[in-house]
Amino acid sequence: MTIGITCFTGVILICAYLYQYSVHQVYWMLIGGWLLVFICGIFFYQPKLRRKCCVFVIMGFGFLLKYVYVCYTSIYTRQHDVRDFTDEYKGHAGYIQYFIDNHHLPDFDPTTHYQFYHPPLHHIISAIWIEASERIFDLEPEVAQESLQSLTLFYAIVIVILSYRILQHFNLRGCALYIPLIIIAFHPAFILFSGSINNDVLSVVFILGAILCTLQ
Repeated sequence: MTIGITCFTGVILICAYLYQYSVHQVYWMLIGGWLLVFICGIFFYQPKLRRKCCVFVIMGFGFLLKYVYVCYTSIYTRQHDVRDFTDEYKGHAGYIQYFIDNHHLPDFDPTTHYQFYHPPLHHIISAIWIEASERIFDLEPEVAQESLQSLTLFYAIVIVILSYRILQHFNLRGCALYIPLIIIAFHPAFILFSGSINNDVLSVVFILGAILCTLQ
């Protein structure tokens, strides 16, 4: 399933690139739409592959929606607790910047800094991501900071996959499987989480992971 989603994502990105620089974009839309309908139709009418096809389509379009949202949304949009990376270590951005500058846990009372009371795992991972982006890939600080949405987008995808695994555990079939999966894949909260650089989305990943491990 993960390999299939990865391949689907790669095809979507290539097609999006070709579509962007195409002179006749309407033809790409027409061909892409008919091709998608044709492929889904083939898989749908294969009894053994019908469920996997439906799940794949739900997850794929759920990811595409989140990806588009991330592409058109800044890390400072629709977030009240991020502040700024230059805001004297305040908010989630300041928390991340603290690890970039100091490379150790806070050596002061975390309640004296806004949002520093949160568990540090997400912010440590984000700090490593930014430093790697700047030093290895030579990105500008602003671009590296915006790329943090790649992490939260990944976490949002993991939420859908874990939810599917939980639903699988109860041997759900048909609408009993598809309806809750659609709700999770297209839920507005998870769409917002995919573009938010706070630690909310990662906490949901751990919650669902704990539930899945308990069931197994």
